[in-house]
Amino acid sequence: TASGEQQVVWTGRLVVLFCSACVVCGLLAGLFGIGGGILIGPLLVELGLHPRVVAGTAAFAVLFGSSAATVEFLVLGMLHPYYTVWFAALGVLGTIVGHVVFNQAMNRFKLGSSAIVFLITAVISCGGILLAFNSVLELVTAIRRNDSLGFRSLCH
Repeated sequence: TASGEQQVVWTGRLVVLFCSACVVCGLLAGLFGIGGGILIGPLLVELGLHPRVVAGTAAFAVLFGSSAATVEFLVLGMLHPYYTVWFAALGVLGTIVGHVVFNQAMNRFKLGSSAIVFLITAVISCGGILLAFNSVLELVTAIRRNDSLGFRSLCH
């Protein structure tokens, strides 16, 4: 383009590969309850999209997934509406503050697109590590309480 940005050249093979990867990302997001943006972000970077576009797309996917889950929990009565409003307000405020601070840091320190890729990688890595730690902690707690760990007799 005139601005010097790289365009994605869509070939038949790339379309099939990208669509297949998106289906797998959707399945993983639905089966394991992880945000689609966490899965689709690295895929878009690999595809060659600009990191700012990837960050925005991943953030929208996370917003859509978390909003759908929140509505589901509200409808099922598993979430108090009062807490929902407060956490949503804090989430929006945190997003705005994070966006402003990150943009100012990028401009002040002349950081390139690699900073966005590094930040996305760091967030995904921290999330994975915390998820694994939490899972092990819950497993150890369940074992200490002699819980069934979800396994039951087939005869019942």
